[in-house]
Amino acid sequence: MKIRWVGTTGPDAARIPFAIVDTELHTECKLDGDDPLTCIPVGTMADDEKIAFLEANSQGPALIVDDDECVAPPRERTADDEHLWRLSAFVGPMQSPLAAFVASFEKKRYRLDPARRITDAGTMEGPGCVVHVEQGARGPLCVRPFRLVSLPEATLREVTLGAAPAAGSKMSGLVVVSSPDGARLPLPNPAYIDARNDIRCSVGIDDDACLPPPVTQLDAAPAVGHVAKAESSLDAPTSWASWEETPSGRRTWARLAPGDPQHHGNVQDRLVLSLLDMSTVVPFSSRLEGAGRIVVHARVMPDGRSVPVSLYDTKLRRDCTPMKTDSGEWRCVVLRSYRCTQMRINENGVERDVLTGSTSFCHGESDCCQGGPVWIPSKPGRGPRRFGMNGGVALPATPERAIRFAETSRMAEHIAGWQEPARALVLDRIEDVTPDVFARLKMFDDR
Repeated sequence: MKIRWVGTTGPDAARIPFAIVDTELHTECKLDGDDPLTCIPVGTMADDEKIAFLEANSQGPALIVDDDECVAPPRERTADDEHLWRLSAFVGPMQSPLAAFVASFEKKRYRLDPARRITDAGTMEGPGCVVHVEQGARGPLCVRPFRLVSLPEATLREVTLGAAPAAGSKMSGLVVVSSPDGARLPLPNPAYIDARNDIRCSVGIDDDACLPPPVTQLDAAPAVGHVAKAESSLDAPTSWASWEETPSGRRTWARLAPGDPQHHGNVQDRLVLSLLDMSTVVPFSSRLEGAGRIVVHARVMPDGRSVPVSLYDTKLRRDCTPMKTDSGEWRCVVLRSYRCTQMRINENGVERDVLTGSTSFCHGESDCCQGGPVWIPSKPGRGPRRFGMNGGVALPATPERAIRFAETSRMAEHIAGWQEPARALVLDRIEDVTPDVFARLKMFDDR
């Protein structure tokens, strides 16, 4: 087992973990399950591609491809043909319960066979993903069938790195995995164990502290030794709930005693065992490491260990995401923040493309978007596809592009179609730019 890294090389090299690689299968793998972990081979998820089925009962999935692939003369198999694929959890026969259905598709892996034409094909359409069978209404369809493959799964174990705990106590620290060959591998999605509070938390670009996982909300301030009303589904050995004080926004987490598994209501009384707030959580500091244009944005653990969580472009002054462009190059691109919405507005009769704060994450007139160059990935990621079984229309993919937005926001007034007050802080589109505005990266494995 090795780590696949992405970053820059040379004297000012900066890199972050990208994936775990199974060196026997020559493919990336995804950690799954409890200790011991399994590393399941992964591949491209066929979720935004058009899928057909070779039989009406939703068996024999195939990827709809360009007609050109069926016209071209047979070619030799390439490395891309051996690439692994996973199908979206909702592609295939309906099963119940849903959890088992999703898990079954997460475990299945496919490779693509050569292109061929079919006259009868099924696609998932409409509410509930009903299979619609098209019987040659628009002529033969060019597809590449998926071939199910069986791959072994590597076994690994989690290891916590930290100071030796007191007798009978658990260890707090950064979580890594230990492979069968003895290698200690960082997790592509880092995690930290706060043993004192019995919390396992993520260590990411937005994580300033080790906080309890997303929890239910309490309707009153909790107190240790008192009873709080919480959702009855919180029946784990220890569970958390939170309460937010208004108008200050100060948040308190309450660790609760186990719930009654025989309780059938939506809410039950739970004893509060301990409290946690921002003054008592385990903090993570942040720092930039490196001297080149691309440096590492790291989180620093309480014991001083540095955890790379992102790459940072010092020229653009933004965290950037490794992404492979259509040209095959890796670039460190700036993606649109989930706090922003890209849209076209009509302001006083003039249409403009802008970024504006999402109503789900921004409140009032807060300016929570950042401008500058923004990368728009292509979708789907592998060229044009034919969509729609009945129309016979060949639709191109949305091409990748980069847009430069203004760095300073302004208040847009009198936006047509918006509810009053029809105004919002926006960042105007300035121009389209080339991928060269983003730094080049390389992908490489441990030696």
